[in-house]
Amino acid sequence: MKNKVEFCVPSLFSNCALDYTLLREKTGKEFRYASKGRYALYHILTSLQVKKGLLLPAYFCDTILYALDRIDIPYQFYDIDFRDLNPDVQSIEKKLSVTGYDAVLVPSFYGYAADLPAIELLCRKYSAKMIDDAAQSFGAIASDGRMVGTYGDGGFLAFSPGKSTMAHMGSLYWTSNQTYVYQETRHNLYHFLCYLNFLFNRQLIYLTRHIPVFSMLGFYHKLLRDEAVINDTIAKFEDKILGGCIQALFDETFCFYSSIWNSFTSRLIKQEDFKIIGNVHGQKSVQRKIVLLFQEQKRCDEVKQYLQEKGIGFFAGYRLLPGDYADIPNTMKIVNHIIELPIENHVARMEYMLNTINQLYF
Repeated sequence: MKNKVEFCVPSLFSNCALDYTLLREKTGKEFRYASKGRYALYHILTSLQVKKGLLLPAYFCDTILYALDRIDIPYQFYDIDFRDLNPDVQSIEKKLSVTGYDAVLVPSFYGYAADLPAIELLCRKYSAKMIDDAAQSFGAIASDGRMVGTYGDGGFLAFSPGKSTMAHMGSLYWTSNQTYVYQETRHNLYHFLCYLNFLFNRQLIYLTRHIPVFSMLGFYHKLLRDEAVINDTIAKFEDKILGGCIQALFDETFCFYSSIWNSFTSRLIKQEDFKIIGNVHGQKSVQRKIVLLFQEQKRCDEVKQYLQEKGIGFFAGYRLLPGDYADIPNTMKIVNHIIELPIENHVARMEYMLNTINQLYF
């Protein structure tokens, strides 16, 4: 059965050239292109010559392991803030004081700014490099008025369907080491197949999901070893796609997401079963999902099964990265307790999803 509500269908936007001058004016940083967020991180870590070790949350996308394995640096986990699932400041300080690591990766999850000013001060105190991961939250504004992705010694945003910068692939990053260079590569066909997969299997999914030929695009990744694009530069056709996405974000073309989130969550019947993850530290959010954190895994599993039966797409959060889980109690509490629901600019589908979930509590 095809879902009545698909998961994270990206909105349409108008194409325009990628404007690095605009990015510099908005952020104060000199951004450059990387093929994926994991490789933006690789370039940042390499340019900053991080060697002693990296602190990061265990609740994280496992694609980061591509970068960490290639650099071969040790890592340990810090805990999260149970209120918004973002990095916990006290846990970071404890880990820095014990490990002596020289870098901290600081993601802002689900469109909400982490406590970036406080973490930046901590990193300065312990002489650690701070990497501001804005992959999920570029465009959000932190508590002191600065944009997520501009703190510390390097930062990056990433393009993918479920993020605030929702395009087919790619990343933009900056590093305080402006002399960093590497030999660029090109794999235009790979990039183009990624775009077609994004266009037909995500952005236009409601129109194309009954056409079998488009589903084959999902096998694009087998055509090329993923590591081959680590130094890739942007393809010519991508410039206006990524530029259009960034321009739409700055023009607040996507502001309807916040309006829908507010309307949906205010009408969602709230029970003791779950809480809705929301903004804690920032001035402005760029949420693209409705995230429910359940108290009990059993109830969470029941709701997942119910959503599947009703044809509503969802994501169950990240699995923990492999490693030592000591001293991260909050993180351990959220494993298998999360449901991420899509937000779409479509009244009928959003009403169906809301009514379907509310029926559980009538």
